[in-house]
Amino acid sequence: IRLYEPSSFKVPKGFKKVDIEIRDLRPFAKVNLKQKGQPATEVNLLIDTGASSALFLDAENNENIVVPEKNLEHTIGSGLTGNIIGQVGRVNKIQLGRFKFKKVVASYPENWKIKKEVNGVDGSLIRYGTIGSAILSRFTVIYDYFNEVMYLKKNKTYKDAFKFNTMGIRVMAKGENLDQYFINEIIPNSPASKLEFQVGDEIIAINGKPVFFYKYSEINTLLRASPKTKTTMIIRRNGELLKSVLKHKKMI
Repeated sequence: IRLYEPSSFKVPKGFKKVDIEIRDLRPFAKVNLKQKGQPATEVNLLIDTGASSALFLDAENNENIVVPEKNLEHTIGSGLTGNIIGQVGRVNKIQLGRFKFKKVVASYPENWKIKKEVNGVDGSLIRYGTIGSAILSRFTVIYDYFNEVMYLKKNKTYKDAFKFNTMGIRVMAKGENLDQYFINEIIPNSPASKLEFQVGDEIIAINGKPVFFYKYSEINTLLRASPKTKTTMIIRRNGELLKSVLKHKKMI
């Protein structure tokens, strides 16, 4: 994190301005969505750098947000109240300022318990979701809350495809050093669901490498490997070691 003195700040070369709104000390941005078979629509989204997903969209409270026909029932996140259940699909196009992305993975929560109406000095703003780090990480970002703008500069990941889990499991880290990994969900009709994996299985090794050598972020990258990639995994269940070879598959 780099901090700038506001009085002497000058926008660095290559950065583009995007207007934001500050409400309840939190930043919001207007994002244009183009969904399959639907007209373009503009929504207010919370800018949430702590959210790993690209988009959370509230289809239950905005009639212009539609869950795509091709979707998966999935645990799409975790919060203080427990797991967030919903569907995962793709938005055809989104536009943030002058920046455009295609085939963006989006999560559609069910019974999403968030504060949707955000109060401000100049009135209220309705929040219809969040924009997270899977989009923001494609930029170097400068926030100017006082002037209600942010500045974005593309980085080397800007053109990367938006990937979703191609294996079909979610993993939880446990242990004193968070270097023990357990399966905590299996997505129905996924490659993993067709093998002998079960919730609660401990992962011992992946592709011949003991699992404690992997960071959690590296595990998640492996879960999103390209379709047709083969991953060898050794798990432990009730003291017994089991080996499986899984072929990744595009699911959305």
